[in-house]
Amino acid sequence: YNVSTFFYTSFNQHNLEYLLVTNAFYISANIMAMFALYNSEILERKGFFQRFLLSEKQKEIVDINKNLESQVEERTEMLNSRNQKLVVEINHRKKIEKMLFLAKEKAEESDRLKSAFLSNMSHEIRTPMNGILGFIELLKAPDLSEDEQNEYFKVVTDSSDRLLFTINDIIEISKSFNVDAQIIGR
Repeated sequence: YNVSTFFYTSFNQHNLEYLLVTNAFYISANIMAMFALYNSEILERKGFFQRFLLSEKQKEIVDINKNLESQVEERTEMLNSRNQKLVVEINHRKKIEKMLFLAKEKAEESDRLKSAFLSNMSHEIRTPMNGILGFIELLKAPDLSEDEQNEYFKVVTDSSDRLLFTINDIIEISKSFNVDAQIIGR
């Protein structure tokens, strides 16, 4: 441009001022363009650097997310395992509670049966005992005939035999309960 302007001015005999003004304009335009390109280059480099930092941070975020996901999976597995163990333990406890409830019912039934048994045995023992004691008192009477005495002795003997049979039965029942308890205990 400068060469063409120089030839133009030398042929047309324009003054040198025109050449200097146009050169100054074009030089300032080039300088402004260089500043613009320089600023554009700086901004591009900043953008590149920021994009680079952003991609690095995104990689870090991806790694952190993977780490967190693996931790969540591990804890989920651990909690599922604990939940399964708790379900087993709860079921076991329910079975034990049911067994305890059944054992309690059996014990209460056994207690009722024992009370009924003792009541019956008490009656079975008291009846012949009352007969024995009552007729012994009657035997103490001085005006008894020999037939009455023999009859009273017979009642006392029969009541004694009945009492002895009842006591023997109680002993046999007690032995069978002890044998059953030993078998169940094993």
